[in-house]
Amino acid sequence: MSYPQAFTQQWLGYLSFLSDRSMATWNQALQDIQDRKYDPGKAMSDMLGLWNDAAVGWFAAWRGADQMVPTLFFDLAGDDESATACVPIFAPSLPNESPHVAFLKPIVGGNPAEINDTKCTLTLSTDERELALSLDGLRTQADPPLTQGVYQGLVHMGEVPIALIYIRVHP
Repeated sequence: MSYPQAFTQQWLGYLSFLSDRSMATWNQALQDIQDRKYDPGKAMSDMLGLWNDAAVGWFAAWRGADQMVPTLFFDLAGDDESATACVPIFAPSLPNESPHVAFLKPIVGGNPAEINDTKCTLTLSTDERELALSLDGLRTQADPPLTQGVYQGLVHMGEVPIALIYIRVHP
């Protein structure tokens, strides 16, 4: 299953498809009217076809086909050694792959040696409805406090984003 780059791109593509399909049906109907082949059955078929094409987009929006990607937010103090956050998922709709953390990097301040993807553990619940992200081994009692900063990353399964990661470290 492919996912569009942006919500706007998907809706513009859908509206383009709908208008192209409508114009093709319209042109065929005009030709059939000129040839005296257009009857109530074809009119009903054209109306139902248009309704079906239009309904596909609205049903997708209604059922939440392109929901926002949830966010795992960590608000860490400089002396925190570990933290865990969870996000709800629906595993049957995702690729049959293991979840991975990617691009966990500091975006403001921070120290990439203190918090990075090697310190992350992802755990899928037994009922496959929740994904937990644990940050372990951030520091020991003997280590200096974590460097203040903001980190950002992504949890994904295959090419499907599961959750954004934001970590704020404060003194």
